[in-house]
Amino acid sequence: MLKRLFVFWSFIVIANCCVAQGNLVPNPSFEVYDTCPGGPAQLSRAIGWNSYNGTPDYLNKCNLSGFSIPTNIYGYQNAINSDSGYVGIAILNNYNEVLGIKLLHPLIPNRKYFISFNLTPAYSRNLNITCFCNKIGIKFSTDSIQPQFSNPALINNFAHLVIDTLLTDTLLWFSFKTSFISDSSYTTILLGNFFTNNNYIYFCLDSVLFKSHYFIDRICVSEDSLTCFSSKVVSNPTEIIINFYQDENEFSIESVESSILNQKIIV
Repeated sequence: MLKRLFVFWSFIVIANCCVAQGNLVPNPSFEVYDTCPGGPAQLSRAIGWNSYNGTPDYLNKCNLSGFSIPTNIYGYQNAINSDSGYVGIAILNNYNEVLGIKLLHPLIPNRKYFISFNLTPAYSRNLNITCFCNKIGIKFSTDSIQPQFSNPALINNFAHLVIDTLLTDTLLWFSFKTSFISDSSYTTILLGNFFTNNNYIYFCLDSVLFKSHYFIDRICVSEDSLTCFSSKVVSNPTEIIINFYQDENEFSIESVESSILNQKIIV
C-alpha cells in the first residue's frame, strides 16, 4: 500500500513539473481551428482564443480570399517558419483591439515566468493602414474580465509588459522575450495596446487619419526559460531577436543583427 501511494504521489509531482515547464498558452500559434476563417472578426474560430475588445481577425492559409496567409487585406506577411495562422489587431483613434486566452492553469503568485511573443506591423494603402505605434504589450487578468466586444476598462494605460519601441519594418517578425514575477493568480493572458491615444507614440505615412495594424503569433508563458527562449524566429529576409529583460522594474534591450534604432519603413 505504501509503495502504491509513493508511486501515485510521484506521478502527481512529475505531472505537475511537466505542466509547469511547458507553455501555459494553449494553441499559441493559432494553428488549431474548428472552422476556417471566412471573413473579419472570426478570432474565436482559432480554438481557445477570443476577443476582449474590438474585433481581432484570424488569418489562416486555409482561407482562399482576403483573410489568408501570406496575402490578405491588411498587406503581405509570411507566417513564421511553417506556421499556417496568425492574428491581426487594429489600433486607431480611441479603438484598441485586444485578444486573449485562458491559461492552462493560473499563474502562481511570486513565481517567475518567462514570456515571449512575435509581432510585425502591417501596411495597406487600400485600407489606409499607413501608421505605426508603440505600447503594444501583454496584460494578465483574472476571471473577472470576460470576452466581449467592448471592454473599455481594459484600456487604462497599464500593461504588465509593454513595448516602448516604435516598430515600422513590415518585412520582419520581431521576437520579444522577457521575464515576469506574477503578483496574483492570473488566469488569462491578453495582448494588444492598452493605452489611450495621448499615452502612446505613433507615426503615419500618407494619411491624415491614424490607423495601424499588427500581426501577432507564437505566444509563450512558462516557468522554464528554454520553453519560451530556446528557438529563434526566422523570417524573410532577415532574422531579428529583441530581448527584454526585467530586473527591478527596469528594462534593457538587446538586438541581434539589426539595430531597432535604424529600422526601415517599407512603403
